[in-house]
Amino acid sequence: MQRRKCLILARYVSAKEWLPAPVAALSTVNGPAHINLQCNPQLNAIAILPKPRTHSIVCSTPFDSTTTMFTFIALALALLAPLYFVYKPPTVLMRYFQRRWPDVLWRVDTDKKMVALTIDDAPSEHTLEILEILKANGAAATFFVIGAHVAGHEQTLQDVIRAGCELGNHAMHDEPSRSLGAATLVEQVHQVEEMLDAAYARAGRPLPPRYFRPGSGFFSTAMRDLMRRLGYRLVLGNIYPHDPQIPYWSLNARHILSMLQPGGIIICHDGRAWTAPMLRKVLPEVVRRGYRVVTVSTLLKETGQDS
Repeated sequence: MQRRKCLILARYVSAKEWLPAPVAALSTVNGPAHINLQCNPQLNAIAILPKPRTHSIVCSTPFDSTTTMFTFIALALALLAPLYFVYKPPTVLMRYFQRRWPDVLWRVDTDKKMVALTIDDAPSEHTLEILEILKANGAAATFFVIGAHVAGHEQTLQDVIRAGCELGNHAMHDEPSRSLGAATLVEQVHQVEEMLDAAYARAGRPLPPRYFRPGSGFFSTAMRDLMRRLGYRLVLGNIYPHDPQIPYWSLNARHILSMLQPGGIIICHDGRAWTAPMLRKVLPEVVRRGYRVVTVSTLLKETGQDS
């Protein structure tokens, strides 16, 4: 009986944590530590010790929950950073693009508080409403026309011209122009060109410089060479709310206003019900900030970069 009282089992715990100095021997048997206490006069003191703490086998490591959280955040940022640069490209990146491809218009270096507004996929049933909003705010825009959208909207194109806006070429169909063969692309550009020339002739206005915006915004060296031979300048932009994919006018308006800068080129789209309310929000604020909203031709001419 006395011998049984002299044996205390400490499971997965260091003897130094809770046993007093009189412990005489420590032995390890098949994994768990068994601590043998030889009887001595101080055994009664041992009997009143607090219950030993039981520990989990899982060891504490530096990779705790905080580390895991920060690792997850770092990975998420690494994945989202490229998407952010696409959604809100920094000015330094756009300046690099302009130097890298000087024949492609992304933005204009100027201190004048002017921006060009460009509207793709025209004409549509929303075009006339957009024209009213432009007129109410003393603004103008360059409408890039898809040839397949023109049938039934010929008068709308003339209205756009008479409103002080201009027309650009956006090929025949809403598709990536970069995927088209050279012969097909040339044919489509010529088809739309004939439609635009006819609209200007009926409106009694002179033809503006020829601008081409490739479908989906992607171009190639071959396309650039082809457009140069056809007498067109490629026009992209640097303020793009990705409104075809984001159908929330208030979010798109905030995006445009947050990116506003002199010489910027705004890209938005006709044929969407959320474009008109977005412009109702954007244009008054742009004007309040002292900017003029103009066509691509006017932006280039008034900044001396139309040569």
